[in-house]
Amino acid sequence: MAANGYLAEAATSAAAEIEQAAAPSASARMFGIEVASHMVLRLGTDPAIGALALAHASARPRGFTSLCQRIGRAIAEAAELLITQAVAREQLAAERDLLARISGTDSLTGLANRRAWDEAAAKLLDGRDNVPAFVLSGDLDGLKVANDRYGHAAGDVLLRATANLLQSCVRDGDVVARIGGDEFAVLLLDADGRAAARIQASIRRAERVWRVTEHGLSPRLSLGSAAVVANDVDGARQVVDRRMYANKRRRASSAIAPHRQRADRRRPPS
Repeated sequence: MAANGYLAEAATSAAAEIEQAAAPSASARMFGIEVASHMVLRLGTDPAIGALALAHASARPRGFTSLCQRIGRAIAEAAELLITQAVAREQLAAERDLLARISGTDSLTGLANRRAWDEAAAKLLDGRDNVPAFVLSGDLDGLKVANDRYGHAAGDVLLRATANLLQSCVRDGDVVARIGGDEFAVLLLDADGRAAARIQASIRRAERVWRVTEHGLSPRLSLGSAAVVANDVDGARQVVDRRMYANKRRRASSAIAPHRQRADRRRPPS
């Protein structure tokens, strides 16, 4: 039996196993060396967390005296305490990590939320070196119409599709966040203007093919971008938001213009 399997089986036994004259073949399978005697003690009670195996090698054959058994049990108690504390620390660390992910994650889209965005911005601002970076700001077009016409469940589907679209277009290490409502932001780290332009172009290409099957909706974003100067992400966002809203007004105007032209063509000549 392999050592791990043997110890796992020993952990289910309430009593200590002591073999004062171990059979060489069995001992070799358990310890990897020939032993003269061995003692196996369970660690933990309910539930057991494992077992401790102690042995005397055949090179120095001896049995487990009363003193050896007391020392073995003291080692087992100390090992149990250390393992229990280590497990508790690991569980606490995992819970902290989970809480940090939850507190920094938008529950609807799975993107970073406003808190996580602000933390990323503050971390960059506190850095000593100027990091080449760009900020993209995107406002989801037509969310209110989707909510009003098809219900908020359809609007939620559209928001999640927008999040997936953005994540598919950025690079590892970039921060994609839902700032609130229909507003998204992307922090492109180690990026210049050409990199930002490529990602914007990638977003536009993805918009043309991305489909949300329910109600035939598709994500459409008004976008703006600006360089981060002196690691000041908030300053860049103020610039980029102005550009994004200007883009939104242009897109709205271009959507209205064809309807006006058709109406003009139907007007009888004066």
